[in-house]
Amino acid sequence: MAELHSGIGARVAPNETDKGLAAKTRAAIARTFANLAARETGDLGGIIAGTPVPGGPPIDDLQVLRGVATSDPELAAAVALNEAQWRNYLVMIPSMNAARREVRALLSSRLTDVYAEGYELTGRYYTGTGPSSVVEDLACERACRVFHAKHATVQALSGAPANSAIYMALLAPGLPEFRTGPDGERTPVPNHAANPADRVLALSLSEGGHLTHGLFLNFSAKFFDFRHYGVDANGFVDYDRIETLAKEIRPRMILLGASAYPRDYDYARVRRICDSLEPRALLMVDMAHYAGLVAAGLLRNPLDEGADVVAFTTHKTLGGPRGAIVLTNDAAIHDKVRAAIFPGLQGGAHFNNIAGIAWILGFAETAEFRTLATRIRDDARALAAALVKRGVRLCTGGTDNHLILVDLRGQGFTYEGKELTGRTASECLERSGLIINRNGVPKDTRKPWITSGIRMGTNVLAARGMEPPVMDEVAELVCRVLRGAGDPMVEDEVLARVYALTAQYPI
Repeated sequence: MAELHSGIGARVAPNETDKGLAAKTRAAIARTFANLAARETGDLGGIIAGTPVPGGPPIDDLQVLRGVATSDPELAAAVALNEAQWRNYLVMIPSMNAARREVRALLSSRLTDVYAEGYELTGRYYTGTGPSSVVEDLACERACRVFHAKHATVQALSGAPANSAIYMALLAPGLPEFRTGPDGERTPVPNHAANPADRVLALSLSEGGHLTHGLFLNFSAKFFDFRHYGVDANGFVDYDRIETLAKEIRPRMILLGASAYPRDYDYARVRRICDSLEPRALLMVDMAHYAGLVAAGLLRNPLDEGADVVAFTTHKTLGGPRGAIVLTNDAAIHDKVRAAIFPGLQGGAHFNNIAGIAWILGFAETAEFRTLATRIRDDARALAAALVKRGVRLCTGGTDNHLILVDLRGQGFTYEGKELTGRTASECLERSGLIINRNGVPKDTRKPWITSGIRMGTNVLAARGMEPPVMDEVAELVCRVLRGAGDPMVEDEVLARVYALTAQYPI
């Protein structure tokens, strides 16, 4: 007969604040936990008691694929190709990372079978959800510790739902109409007859922002009145422009954060701008890309600098599963965001995913995580410097985080006699074993599916154990492809060198 882990037992013990139905629910869950602990022996019982059980790696990818291949060989082949790509190519997309084995093992646990609506141990609409509730509590508590927050919500399925929940919770929506300009661009026009939407001031997508920050095709612009600031001539966020626009349009919220901006933010200045307005504006930060660097203390923490609400994904620099977290120090904002997620936007939470989030947040409290995050940051700086040394122009001239944005215009890179575009460059690099993505750059005149830039990051390179000196060779490979774009001999030569690197630094 196994004992119950002391920490789990404490979580289901009688709580003085529980009254009526909540107290009965807690008592029922405590009895369930005790019965399950008493039933199990062997390894499972030992784990329930909190006793470490010797074992091998948490997940064997090849073993999983062997099992799938017996019932669905075509699907297994596609997944195996992905596995082979991650093993043999250098994945350098900044919104990707190599999730730890423990995270991927938790994603395949029976928590994937649990359906539970609501929040907290005594607030579920389904019975039998005590274990998953403890998992969520652990994730929330760890998020608060790592990011210096008073309140955390971990049920948002990804970054876009997290952002939408914040908008729904804190902004008044409207039903904007759209005006089409002479260039064919559509801009939202608030329909005041229906309900004028609250205004939000955010970085435009064309200068580094995100779809959910007011792109006219996105839900954010369809229900809220987004206006946009940009970057200055050197590619840095134009804080003077933010201040000027804020005084003119009186936004309800100012949003900082981007998907293609390689620098840190002056949160304190924007906090002062928000506070200078009447009524005071909310400061929201979308740190989806660089949350891992904030967790490691390598970039400013927006909550420490006065942000009202912060959202981020858990799979980029943090290295966890695909999910999102919303943080705040304001209890009223926390309650509104939780209600917006459930029942506002979602039903049952994905508890296998939340378990992976809990694990990566526990890992984020270790020295090993800080070493890894520092390597991500240092690799990015080294790669940026190596590219600049070879004459490649970068937006802002470098990076503070994990992300590098290359402006291909006017650099002499050509393909079939024409200037190399982001799309063609990304395809040439992929054939050479270097996985990056095309990306728009400030004042880009090319369409989003073509672009004039490419974006790369160092998350996976750092996960492979590559240190900053290796980035010189990576930069050389990138430049070799850009200068010889479309040359099969160049692509084959670079691919061979990539194979040698990935063999030396296995994932």
